[in-house]
Amino acid sequence: MFANVVEIEDNEDGTYSGTFWTMTTRERIIQMSFEIKREEFDWVITLHMPSLQKPLGQCTTNISTLINLVAGAEKDNTFICVDDETREEKLKYFKDYIGYYFADFTFNIAPIISYLSSYRSKVVYKLTKENNIYVYSDNAGEDVEEYIKENYPDYTYEQLTGWLVGGYWNFLKPNEFGVNSKGKKIKGMTWITPYDDKKDTIESNEQVTRYVPNHALERVKQRYNLDLTSQDLQEIAKACLKGKNITKLSIRDKLGRLYTPNGIKGCYRVPYKNNIFDVVLSRGIDSRSYRIATFLPKPKELNCAIIDSKDYNEVMKGIE
Repeated sequence: MFANVVEIEDNEDGTYSGTFWTMTTRERIIQMSFEIKREEFDWVITLHMPSLQKPLGQCTTNISTLINLVAGAEKDNTFICVDDETREEKLKYFKDYIGYYFADFTFNIAPIISYLSSYRSKVVYKLTKENNIYVYSDNAGEDVEEYIKENYPDYTYEQLTGWLVGGYWNFLKPNEFGVNSKGKKIKGMTWITPYDDKKDTIESNEQVTRYVPNHALERVKQRYNLDLTSQDLQEIAKACLKGKNITKLSIRDKLGRLYTPNGIKGCYRVPYKNNIFDVVLSRGIDSRSYRIATFLPKPKELNCAIIDSKDYNEVMKGIE
């Protein structure tokens, strides 16, 4: 299993650059630089691995680590003490597998960036010392707090009930002009800042961003008069995914026809902590994470597993 770390910098011209590190199974690091830029109407990631670079001061180079991985994958590690014909075959083997490992590492960066973009499926912790830092976690609860205590012993911490949201790029026609996040004119793109009505801002590491309350926690307070936590939302989502003792709801369209969304996403009726909740389960951008997007109005008839499409569409405005 490999561990990956990504550092990304906004170049403020519609491109990004950064560094990508991979810790291999043999406790060696491979380091690559990368660039993200627009090409036509897609984002393209280009990676470069300097062969002789020694990542973070380790004793082996990138290419040495790759060769070491290939050699470790062989049942027979003999290479030098062989005849010329066998050596030629082994060289081809090494070249093929070095390319294979390099490709395998590079494929990891796109899922990582998608994972980082799935902020709505994460929990945010605020850590405070002299300055504030903000940490996203897949989970909430005692295990995460023990991890914070162990790795950030000098910090106080609190779990937030919202997210830090910057913005995103919208592609324009190649000859049109927009602006970047700082209002500077830029060709072919423009920066969109969501949640303009949210006035709360947070500063961290010389960056200012918006703090957006968790929509689902706001709605459960409004519609059920209950104060739940991010951990509660995760438990309810897990119940939907397990499919035990829950009901998947159907939606009735304008003509009275019923349909049930395909797959795991959709509306559920879930018993939780002596309450019955109607919720919407949504999938994160990284496709592996799920979250409770919102709470539907409290069910009037528990025996009726149908939602009117007009009510559903009204509730879902602005959720995705």
